[in-house]
Amino acid sequence: MLNKALWKKHYKETKYLIWGFWLVSLVYPLNIINYERIAIDIMEKNLLNGSEPPALFFNFEPSGFISLFQMILLVGIASILLGLERSNQSMDFTLTLPFKRHVLLRSKWSIGVITILSANFVSFIFTSIILYNSYLITLIPYHLFLFYYTSSVIYLIGIYTFSLLIGKIVGNHIGQFVLTWIFLLLPAGVFTLLSHGIRFHYEHLTETTLNNSFYMYETFFHAITMPISLIATDFAIETAQLDGLEPYRFYAFFIPLVITTLFLSTTRYLSKNMRSEHNGKLIIYKPFESLFIFGVVICFYLLGGTLITSIMYPLETVVVYHIGGLIAGGIAFVTINLLLNKNIRFKGIGGVKNV
Repeated sequence: MLNKALWKKHYKETKYLIWGFWLVSLVYPLNIINYERIAIDIMEKNLLNGSEPPALFFNFEPSGFISLFQMILLVGIASILLGLERSNQSMDFTLTLPFKRHVLLRSKWSIGVITILSANFVSFIFTSIILYNSYLITLIPYHLFLFYYTSSVIYLIGIYTFSLLIGKIVGNHIGQFVLTWIFLLLPAGVFTLLSHGIRFHYEHLTETTLNNSFYMYETFFHAITMPISLIATDFAIETAQLDGLEPYRFYAFFIPLVITTLFLSTTRYLSKNMRSEHNGKLIIYKPFESLFIFGVVICFYLLGGTLITSIMYPLETVVVYHIGGLIAGGIAFVTINLLLNKNIRFKGIGGVKNV
């Protein structure tokens, strides 16, 4: 699946981010060593003082930050492999290489997946060796680390694959990076804004409080939002509270699997429909523009209404909510139309050029 020549090409383009991902992944076992040192120091001080040893528990707080930096680096890799190729007009050269288009696209997916698997595997091996040869094995349930690395790999592959999918409809690397994060966080974000709007209108029009059962869907939307779901998994592992992970365990496998399957099954179609005439623009497929504008305006309408009612409290009203929504939605409509007509091209050392 990954041709040697393509491997060299992709590696040369993304080597700094790839090694950055490796370094971030290896922070986990390094911090385990540091945690062991702290635990031993606490035990020794209590023995010297003649006091009973404290009840130590595992609370590895940096795990969430590790996952966050891993996600940022992976989206960056995908943005360089696809978006930057469109921005600096090097896609025309890539398409002249003696490879089928779907092979080119799958090779970009493969190098990211190999990076995720190899870096996490090495990190897992080091972590396991450290645990089995340290005092921490008596404090930390080993299955926590198995669950951490398994779910982390699955989520990260899903996020990387999703970024490549976004790269197929976006015409530049900046747009791909930004829109990937917007769409990754979209389920939880839309639910938060929509639930606030519904609750606000219900309570102001009926003068009664909305039942809290309305928020029973919050867990679902957070679970299908991959970055939030991964961070939630990290937090549960830190505090050794896996009981609250039931909603996330299913989606940890299901959502990334669906995205990855969708990508791999449509690579031939996406490759045949590679369009270079709109390279540099925010959206390269014109039929998507209307839908994109509509979605952006609606989201900003909800955001404007939420913000202005928070600012105007306790003088907020339904009318104030919609005034804020109209202002934010109008600004978003004008701005997004301007951005859609911009052609952003990367000139290398010279910087970014707007046409």
